[in-house]
Amino acid sequence: MVGKNVTWYIITSFTFAMEFTASKSVDVQEEEPSTQHWKEELLMLRNRILEVEGRCKMLLTENEHLEAMVHKFQTEYDIDTSFLRTQIQNERDRHIQWKDLYFKIRAELVNLKKQNRVKNNTSNMEFMWMHSSHQLVTQFLDLF
Repeated sequence: MVGKNVTWYIITSFTFAMEFTASKSVDVQEEEPSTQHWKEELLMLRNRILEVEGRCKMLLTENEHLEAMVHKFQTEYDIDTSFLRTQIQNERDRHIQWKDLYFKIRAELVNLKKQNRVKNNTSNMEFMWMHSSHQLVTQFLDLF
């Protein structure tokens, strides 16, 4: 259940990031250097999130394997598994943190996209992205 939710959040974030970058209809060669820099930053972030997705899938698979092993130890061998259950719960808490930060980042991107439509000022857009979202993105990527 947790794995499906995390995978859904990751897929949704990539879809949104691609829509967000595709929303600009200006030719790349005609853009100001600052706009190009902003797009490169966004693409690097997208690539970094793709790396995180791979690690996240691996962690979820390991979590499911651990849960199965804990169940086996508890039922077949009558071994105290409280320590292992605590470790698994810590991993679940980490995924909850990821989900909360994901929604904060997505809200920031939605706000930036709306403001860009209203102002149509790419240098202002770049400034806002770099300063208001950078800390959230850093926290998000540091979880993995």
